[in-house]
Amino acid sequence: WQYNLSNYDYILSSCAGDVDKDLTDEIFLITGKRNENYGENFIILTLEDGIKLKLFEEIKVFNPWKVQIADVDADENLEISIGVYKKAELHPVMAKRPFIYGLNEGGLFPKWRGSRLSRPFDDYVFFDIDDDGKDELLSVETLKDGKKILSAYKWKGFGFELFSESRVYDKIDSIVKEEKRVLLSVKEGKASGWGIMEYEGGKLSIRITGKRYYFRLKLEGV
Repeated sequence: WQYNLSNYDYILSSCAGDVDKDLTDEIFLITGKRNENYGENFIILTLEDGIKLKLFEEIKVFNPWKVQIADVDADENLEISIGVYKKAELHPVMAKRPFIYGLNEGGLFPKWRGSRLSRPFDDYVFFDIDDDGKDELLSVETLKDGKKILSAYKWKGFGFELFSESRVYDKIDSIVKEEKRVLLSVKEGKASGWGIMEYEGGKLSIRITGKRYYFRLKLEGV
């Protein structure tokens, strides 16, 4: 199976999951021009009888850079999060923001397009850190002195509320979500390397392993 991306041959971000509950995963893409920091289009592809286009929306005005799916409110319906870089009505400066959408027959509809998190952030993922059925938003944020902190936000029906933070680190360069864990590239004094996010007693922490981490892409034919 093959799907051509026309003139937009670069994928900035992707994920897959069954958002419409048809027992078949959809593929979600942010695409744009090569060597650009932000994309131009949001694409949904279905995997029913081949790869087919389900939704195409031009969202260049939002400067999209990331797409994820998550269940933020434990209702067993997956939301779509698009990381954008734009101004907001209540915070009129250019900044990264994690918008949340639902999906129906008419396409995307906004569920939360909040102005900001507690601090400027570099990247974020969703992960259920306390096994309550809700995917918390984990963000790598920058303090005024340039150091980094990992923050966790929980959905409260009208938006996200900060409920836990890690201690301060010299650097947190990357955050990666796997199926059963979250990994971060951390530097603290002389210690550096990939660490594993841990949550215990209401407190976030990062256990630095010192190991290297490699992304692996496995392709399987049927």
